[in-house]
Amino acid sequence: MGSDYAVEDTGTRLTMVRTRKKHNAPKGSTREKGDVLEKIIAEMHDVPGVKIERNQYLPSIDGSGRTREIDVLITSEVAGFPVRIAIECKNERKVTNIERIDAFIGKLQDVGIPVQHGVFVSTSRFAKSAVEHAKRVGIRTFLLRDISDKLAEVVKEAIQSVIYLLLTITNIGIVNDISATAPWGDVLFFRDDEGKLCGSLPDLVWDKWIKGDITDSIGEHEVLLSLPTGWHQIIHGQEANIKSIKVNVSVVAVVLTLSETLNQYQLIDAKDGTIEKNQIKALFNPVPGKYPIQEFRTEQDLSSYLANQQGIKLSIGRFRLPRIRWLSIYWPPSKKAMLALARIRKEKTDQGEAFDMAAIPLDEIEGDDLSALWEPIIEDHPFLKRPK
Repeated sequence: MGSDYAVEDTGTRLTMVRTRKKHNAPKGSTREKGDVLEKIIAEMHDVPGVKIERNQYLPSIDGSGRTREIDVLITSEVAGFPVRIAIECKNERKVTNIERIDAFIGKLQDVGIPVQHGVFVSTSRFAKSAVEHAKRVGIRTFLLRDISDKLAEVVKEAIQSVIYLLLTITNIGIVNDISATAPWGDVLFFRDDEGKLCGSLPDLVWDKWIKGDITDSIGEHEVLLSLPTGWHQIIHGQEANIKSIKVNVSVVAVVLTLSETLNQYQLIDAKDGTIEKNQIKALFNPVPGKYPIQEFRTEQDLSSYLANQQGIKLSIGRFRLPRIRWLSIYWPPSKKAMLALARIRKEKTDQGEAFDMAAIPLDEIEGDDLSALWEPIIEDHPFLKRPK
């Protein structure tokens, strides 16, 4: 079997440390089973402040040049002195007998690691005599539960639900002192002291949303607004005196649910059956593509959905989405959305039809997935250019 070599500076001498090359072992082979067990044990002991190495060949202290393989080597420092712990891993059907413990003792003594710093882990049971012998010399013995001879880890269903919150403007009510009917553009968009466009009512709602000034509780809410200093509503060339602004909004939970397999392992003390370590591992690695989402309009519906998930449940969130929905677009608008609106407006005009922004389906402007919510806001949007 091929090997790699590394130079280790121990502080007193340079030592050649040989590590086994990670070739793909034949499926179902003893080597493959051992690799799986070693990987799990290394991960279970990987904590800050310690160095974890697998398949380390340490030189014999007798100067013969011989090396012995340590399956998992843990190195740390206590009061400034290096401490090494060697773990022997056996993923076999054979019962671990006293001869195996003796062989491990010999290996530890050969490389200069105190026997009391040895740990023996097996996926099969230990003979009583092996446990008693290991205890006498100070070696700890453990069973790793849930690894079979077919390398079938204990697999359960793991569900990860990422909860996003989307605010939608459902109704706008503005009371002013002008009784005449006004274009919606005059009502909803405001101008500064110089008569330049400075922002809109949806801008004010969005600003409150991202600052956390609007509740993130799922459901219907009423939001009262006031105009910033220097903002004016101009209708038919006349400045209106605004008496009140009331906006109704809906907060919806948009849930992206991913399912994955979950692996659970327990390191059991062979002496008394107590659990030494417990590891639950689930990796959620979504591949590129579209994933189904679900919308919930009440806290009760969301809670019921999460509670009824099968398997291990993990809920992440609640994340306020970075923009809000107004009519058929996400606000503040992106360049992509504005181009789509301009195209549709032109098409309607060319066909002699009225342009009604509220009648346009959202996906016709923004597409059919949530990624549009992270599109950059159009660069010349006046609200973003206002003095802070």
